[in-house]
Amino acid sequence: MASQLNSYRNFIDITTKEGQALVSNAIDKYVSPLTGDDRITLSGTSFQKLKETLLRLASRFGYDYLIKVINTVRTVDPATGDVTYSVPINILERYSDDNVNLARKHASLTWGDRSFTVMATNTIGDFTVANGFLTAGGALTDDGKELVLERMHSKFLAHQLLELLTDSARQAIEQQSALYTWTSGRDEELDGLTILALVLARIRPNFKVDMFTEIAKVKKLSISQHDNDVQLYFDAITFLKLQIDQKDPTAYTEDAFIRDIFLQLKHESLPAEFCLEFARQETRWLMNKSVVTSQELMDDASAYFINLKNTGAWKMEISRNSQIIALTTQLTELKTEMSKLSASKGTPKLDDGKPAGGKGEKYVFELWRLEKVNNDAEHNMVERGGKTWWWCDKHRYNNKGVITHGMYVAHKPEGHDAWLEKRNKGRKVGTATSTGNEANTKLTTTPSVINDSSASKLSLSKSLQAALVTTAGISEDQFKKIWAEAYNASGN
Repeated sequence: MASQLNSYRNFIDITTKEGQALVSNAIDKYVSPLTGDDRITLSGTSFQKLKETLLRLASRFGYDYLIKVINTVRTVDPATGDVTYSVPINILERYSDDNVNLARKHASLTWGDRSFTVMATNTIGDFTVANGFLTAGGALTDDGKELVLERMHSKFLAHQLLELLTDSARQAIEQQSALYTWTSGRDEELDGLTILALVLARIRPNFKVDMFTEIAKVKKLSISQHDNDVQLYFDAITFLKLQIDQKDPTAYTEDAFIRDIFLQLKHESLPAEFCLEFARQETRWLMNKSVVTSQELMDDASAYFINLKNTGAWKMEISRNSQIIALTTQLTELKTEMSKLSASKGTPKLDDGKPAGGKGEKYVFELWRLEKVNNDAEHNMVERGGKTWWWCDKHRYNNKGVITHGMYVAHKPEGHDAWLEKRNKGRKVGTATSTGNEANTKLTTTPSVINDSSASKLSLSKSLQAALVTTAGISEDQFKKIWAEAYNASGN
């Protein structure tokens, strides 16, 4: 065996203190990097965490080849009888219902009769001179040492993987222990690769579902999500495209990938000359007048991006678009302020704690109290104006023929009858008794509110005009037009 820098990749002689220490650190003293709720569950959401954690452990403890190089084909030379294994796969990247059977076939090479079959009984094979694992003197041959190391690594993988699982996940996997447990007399060993295949069968999503989910991720990525850096965007989509191609090279075609890149390169938030250049390229490509590959397209766009960035043109275009975004934001704020002013000049109010007067006197209340908020609070409780309000279905209001059942009041539904009794006692003698269900909305507007609203709108108009003229460079006439449209849209 060739010597490796990582001690776990060399033959581990458990008769020595060094060998015993290595095994102890990998099993007895091993501490899982995942604890509590952070451990692996048997759900699709755990796959990425499992993959990343397991690959780090496999590299550290030397068993990564058990995961990354799983031979799927066994060939016997009819002339010489020599056996070769080929077509290796990475089990973490392979979507197949046959992974468990493949792992059990591989286990026969590690623990069994090396037949590359699913053995009828999982019996650990012996080391003999006949099978080439022992010398005539009883010492391990190089092939024997390789097999001992592989068995050690399988033990490490089994133990460490089970430690990564939650208690319920581990119990579910252990119910299938007959598939991965190998015995010889009193000795019992666990095959790590079979355990991994069983776990993956539970948490790895169907390959088509997972694949199309990743295609959707590519389509959702944008240059703006990467600080308007074209090269960072290309790095992200290239990584995802490679993952998709590993599962099914035909799922996300080159033409579809190119089209999605063109869509991003023409985005209106990018510099105008940059967008125009790639809009022209796309047109020629669609008309079959030029041949474009995704790599060439990304190289051209990267070079153009660097040139514009170095000359300052890229930054200038982004700055101009930022001004437009700022204007849009300010107009949104304007509309909000106008709505507030509109509401303040005619907000109906209700003094719920005061009994109604004589016949014909109407309640005046805030309209929000007719809109039920479905939350988890008791009686859909909300807090407004420093007061606590509960939804009471026992109130009914008729507003010009429109019947509203229920409203927010200062008492809970179970206290409605007591509130009603108190209210009716407060009525004048001879006044009809109220049921708490008869009321109409009444809007009130006072001159002071109108004056205050007008003054506020005038102040807002002047300050906003100054801000927009300075920030966005619009003219006074343009501002007046924008102001009038926003004013009308707000209902004023």
